[in-house]
Amino acid sequence: MIRTAVPIGTKGSETAYAYPSPFSPIVEQGQTIRIHHRPRQDGPVTIKIYDFAMNLVITLINHQDRHGGMEYDEPWDGINEKGELVANGVYFFKVEAPGGQTEWGKLVVLK
Repeated sequence: MIRTAVPIGTKGSETAYAYPSPFSPIVEQGQTIRIHHRPRQDGPVTIKIYDFAMNLVITLINHQDRHGGMEYDEPWDGINEKGELVANGVYFFKVEAPGGQTEWGKLVVLK
């Protein structure tokens, strides 16, 4: 598997990216995109996904404890908070980690 990342957002966002992107949730049942991140400190991490208009689509993880310095891949199946498959388009994710660490990334959904 090839991983690529184009950092966006604040300095230090190089550690958060999504793969594969573009992502097609309907090509194969059970397909997921993974939000890769590495918190600098131990503590709770929250990841939220937003649409292009910055409307909240889903809170992927909410204040889940993670170990600082370790790398994590959080899967998302392309389903929103209402249980519906999201539309094609560009989406943004925000990783909030301890110590004020905030990272943004983007992903593309193509069905």
